[in-house]
Amino acid sequence: MKYLISLSLCLFLIFSQTGCKENDIPDPPIEESEDYLIFGTIYGECMSNCITLYKIQNSQLFEDDADFNVLGEIPFSETPLPQTKYNTAQELLVVFPEELLTSELRTYGCPDCVDQGRVYIALKEGEEETIWNIDTDDIEDHPTITDFKNKVLEVMDKLQ
Repeated sequence: MKYLISLSLCLFLIFSQTGCKENDIPDPPIEESEDYLIFGTIYGECMSNCITLYKIQNSQLFEDDADFNVLGEIPFSETPLPQTKYNTAQELLVVFPEELLTSELRTYGCPDCVDQGRVYIALKEGEEETIWNIDTDDIEDHPTITDFKNKVLEVMDKLQ
């Protein structure tokens, strides 16, 4: 009886090891995050391509699929832009100002009041999305926000 148990155990171990090669083990799924940063410009009074937005999500960069200001969810391309463009845009994640996160202000300056457009920023972390609209002119009371707005515009120039 001991012999049968030992033989059965040996056969089980041999067959269980030969049935699956190390390469056959699938990689664990990459966890996709719903978090994102959307940045760009929106012009209320214009005749064509009034909206230029980019979305950073899951270490990829996506461009908007809209020509005009949209209400509700902004459509983005399902195909990410090249990695070099993501590398340029991810600078914004590094320099994102703490002031935006801690202030209760969501509008800086007078965005698009005289058809000058606005810089649009949306940040989603977890279940919370926060949206800011920033005047394209300098905002004297908030130099940190002006610096970030200028960085957004600089990055957008590099992405074009």
